[in-house]
Amino acid sequence: MTQRFISPRRDDLGDDGKELYDTITKGPRGTSRQYFQLVLDDSSLAGPFGAMLLSPKIGSGLQQVGAALRFGGKLSPRQREATILRVAARSGAKFEAMAHGKIALDCGLSEEEIDSIALDRIDLFEEEVAVLLRAVDQLFDDGVIDGECFAELRNHYDQSIVFEAIVLIGYYRLLADVMNTFGIE
Repeated sequence: MTQRFISPRRDDLGDDGKELYDTITKGPRGTSRQYFQLVLDDSSLAGPFGAMLLSPKIGSGLQQVGAALRFGGKLSPRQREATILRVAARSGAKFEAMAHGKIALDCGLSEEEIDSIALDRIDLFEEEVAVLLRAVDQLFDDGVIDGECFAELRNHYDQSIVFEAIVLIGYYRLLADVMNTFGIE
């Protein structure tokens, strides 16, 4: 698909857009270790972040959810990144697969594990990660986590972490839908 969207440059934004731009670039995403070039050479933002600038009020809320999940959640980095990579694989989100594949390596996932997520091979994972990957599949396939998978999730995680996992899956699926529709790779 051709790109249907050009990320705005900072200078082209109104005050609320500039505020969101600065929040993204000067917050934890912009100040933590960089796994991809967040701010492009022309001052536009890479990946879903440029699209968030189209509607600064909605984009602000969206980026706050993402920052809370990535920098303030209770899932371990390994659990979080494996889950995100499964969403990326199921949704065909190339940007997320690239960006979070690099993060996942730093979080202890091996190249073999990362590759296996896209190949539908979750047997390489310990059960507490495998059940998260099954939850992704069920939400993609059925829009709900069935009773058996939910019970398995609850065997490994308290209810607040199960909630976090469901929101994580939904958040990255939403980003994938935005990027896929706008042709953002």
